Amino acid sequence: MRIEKIMAAVIGLLVCALAFTYVLFKRGGTSWETAAEPERRTEILVLSSYDTKQEQELLRCLAEDFNAVSRSLAVRIEFTESENLKKDIFLRVDDGGQPDILICSGMDMPGLADMGILEELTDKIDGRMRRSVIYQDLWQSTMSDGRYYGLPFICSPYVMFYNKTYMERHNLPVPSSWDQVFEVCNGMEGSGIYGLGMGLRRCQDAAILFNSILYVCGGNYYSLDGAQGIRTLEIFETMNRWGCMDKYAINSTPKDAVKSFVQGRSVMLLAPLDMLSELEKQSPGFAYGIGPLPGEMKEGYVLSGDNICLLEEADPEAEEFLKYLYEAEVREQIIRRTHTLPIFQEEFRNFQADEDILRLNEGFSSQGVVLPSYNSWFEISEIIQESLGELLTLRNTDIQTMAKTLQDQIRVAMMNN
Repeated sequence: MRIEKIMAAVIGLLVCALAFTYVLFKRGGTSWETAAEPERRTEILVLSSYDTKQEQELLRCLAEDFNAVSRSLAVRIEFTESENLKKDIFLRVDDGGQPDILICSGMDMPGLADMGILEELTDKIDGRMRRSVIYQDLWQSTMSDGRYYGLPFICSPYVMFYNKTYMERHNLPVPSSWDQVFEVCNGMEGSGIYGLGMGLRRCQDAAILFNSILYVCGGNYYSLDGAQGIRTLEIFETMNRWGCMDKYAINSTPKDAVKSFVQGRSVMLLAPLDMLSELEKQSPGFAYGIGPLPGEMKEGYVLSGDNICLLEEADPEAEEFLKYLYEAEVREQIIRRTHTLPIFQEEFRNFQADEDILRLNEGFSSQGVVLPSYNSWFEISEIIQESLGELLTLRNTDIQTMAKTLQDQIRVAMMNN
């Protein structure tokens, strides 16, 4: 009888323990269920052609900041060479791993839109956003056939950096015209020192610089075989014939040209404004000045930069990161860390920089022009880069014949697109 009572007590205790355990896990959930089900987030892939460490780190930091507050998205950044951009995108599309967001040169965008790989954003860009852009013509580079496919992202025009120490030591004025540039180059002293540095290895860099100089000479793609186009080619031919240009320019990127500049191999440097971040990284104490490109018939305030867009098959939620990049605090960080010019009205009002950049900003805001962009840009840029390679490496080039050939080749490229 005593054993039966003990057994009944033990069974009662076990039942109570089981009941207590059930209630506990019913209310709080099981620990193994919580550990086995981490929160899943949609990955958003951003592809960019930035090649400086500073700009790459900026995009990664922005992605990390966004990921820290987003509960549903995880942004990942990848980079590609600007020369391989079109090929890279098509390979990714074919492999099923296409990016959701693309950051590329404004000159690239109409051609990419014409290929049918970008998502149209016309319905998402209202009148208020369009009017908020300082340089209204920047919208041209986001369009194809009257429809919008992207947003202006950074404004990084070609400018002229100059070695302030050298210019002051030799009592030289900062050149404002091409004739003055050649005067400075002719007065250079010391072996291995060139007047001008630039990076022309990539088609896009060569063509954007060529377009800018063509503009200041009063020309365009329809007057390449006229006086303005011939003068543009003469400027490059003179660089070669007079030994004004760093002999490595044709095989250099703008980033390479910055290195030569801070090492004292060139006194003046023609490069995009965002190369300032690379200059300050390579030589923090280097004394430099910045001005617009040398003028001719017109002033050298030619605008260029990068756009941002969504690809056709982008995840619908990718737009959230796009919106994040245009928040006021984020935009301020982008401008400050890329050393570029403000694009939107509010950015312009709050813009802070050193004296040279503020002066540049005023000049571009009052005189800046945006050159037309073309669906055939990829073909045009290759044609221009090939012509400049010939001009800058060969001697006794027949300028008039080259101008006629260049005019015909570009006309055909434009007609075929």
